[in-house]
Amino acid sequence: MPNIVSKSDFVDEISIPNDAQGFGGNSQSLTRFIAKYEPKFLAMLMGADFATLFVNGLNPPQIDPPTDPPTYEPIEQRWLDLDTPELETAIANYIYYYWMRNDESQSLGVGNAKTKNTNAELYSAKDKVSRAWHEMNCNAWKTVKFLKDNPDTYPEYVVPVWACFWQWGWEFEFFEFDATYWWFKKFYRMPDIFYPLSRL
Repeated sequence: MPNIVSKSDFVDEISIPNDAQGFGGNSQSLTRFIAKYEPKFLAMLMGADFATLFVNGLNPPQIDPPTDPPTYEPIEQRWLDLDTPELETAIANYIYYYWMRNDESQSLGVGNAKTKNTNAELYSAKDKVSRAWHEMNCNAWKTVKFLKDNPDTYPEYVVPVWACFWQWGWEFEFFEFDATYWWFKKFYRMPDIFYPLSRL
């Protein structure tokens, strides 16, 4: 499946050394992280079926019969409206979060070994991971709100039950129930991307 973000999106606060333009020893690794974590994020954000529809909508098929150079069916405006900078930033931050978690420990032949960093470097990495998760979390909620507010444009989107708690103004009650009752966690727990990092 084609990806929405690319290695060039990892700049500024979420820059990965030598990889913003696809150079360096981490290039192929970052490509694999994008391929792994972007679909996971989109499935949690909008449901697997709608996520597939969305990504396919951004990558329309080639016009038949084929032309030279190739021409493609036009992209529907609704998919362009959904592919916001906030959404792309959320995806990139989610991938960056897992990249940094993975980078903290270097996998060896036997077990894992912590990288030898100074306390200042570890503190800085923790700050970066927290900032990335927070920005991702905020933008994820913006995307859900946008989809909920436009049911006529996105009739295929199924509003999850847990999203109704925010619509009803039950934010506090949701977190209390989620932390207390096993049956609530089983049937109504939100995907992880919608929780503050401190709640995971």
